[in-house]
Formats: sequence, C-alpha cells, structure tokens
Amino acid sequence: MKKGNIIYEDSFGYANKELQVKNTLNTKFNLASVSKQFTAVAIMQLIQDEKLKLDQTIDTFFPKIPKSNLITIKMLLNHSSGLQIDFDELYLKYADIDSTNVFKTIEEKTLLFPPGESIAYSNIGYFLLAKIVEKISGLEFEDFLKKKNL
Repeated sequence: MKKGNIIYEDSFGYANKELQVKNTLNTKFNLASVSKQFTAVAIMQLIQDEKLKLDQTIDTFFPKIPKSNLITIKMLLNHSSGLQIDFDELYLKYADIDSTNVFKTIEEKTLLFPPGESIAYSNIGYFLLAKIVEKISGLEFEDFLKKKNL
C-alpha cells in the first residue's frame, strides 16, 4: 500500500500442498486464536454501545446450551464457562463442520465444571461470542468487523 492505494498484491504457497492447490488472493485461512482478540474487541464495542453487558447470561441467545442461564459473556471471554469441545472430534464426526453441527455438539455435551468455578481454554466460547455479535448486529461477523474498522 502507498497512500491508501494497492501497489502490489500477489499470493504465494499452497492452500493444500498435498493436492497441489495454490493460494489465491481469495484464499481464506483459519486464524484460530489470532481472531480471539478481534472477537473480544467486537464484544466490547457492543458493550460500549450498550447493546450487551458483561454479566449478561447467554440463555437469551442460546437457550439449548446446558447451563446457559449461568454462563455470562464475561465467562466466555475469560474461558471460565465450563464449555469445551474438541474440534478434532468435530472433524471426525462431521464431513462438513457448520454452525448447526457445532451447536448440536455443544448441546449434547456436559460442562467440564460449573460456570465461573475454574478456567479451561475454550475455543467454543469465542465461537459463541462471534455468534452473539452476529445476532445483535444483524451482520455477518466479518462484516461487523469491517463496519467498525476492526
């Protein structure tokens, strides 16, 4: 970029080396834990805009999740919700991992511990936080980030 204009763009490497699928400018990458910071900032934006509260429970968004009436936004943010899903399990269980399959798996699981009583790193908590951003904003998560310049 130079003065807001793209002066060079290209892609390199393989999206799938085994199948010889090259990266393109449109290849999407799973950013995993790198995206958690953006998710947390998006949630804090909604809190700042008074559309969400840290101590708000998630049952209004996800009533079928076990103990959702005890799990707060803050617990999802700080990994103390007790929710846990092994994504490797999802890959083995489903050919296509979509939101429906993820929610179905969450709803079938028991909590690792009572909400707020311990800490266990939880990718699924951030998945739910992104879904909350979508529900409140009415936008896809990526579009919300773009709109807020995040």
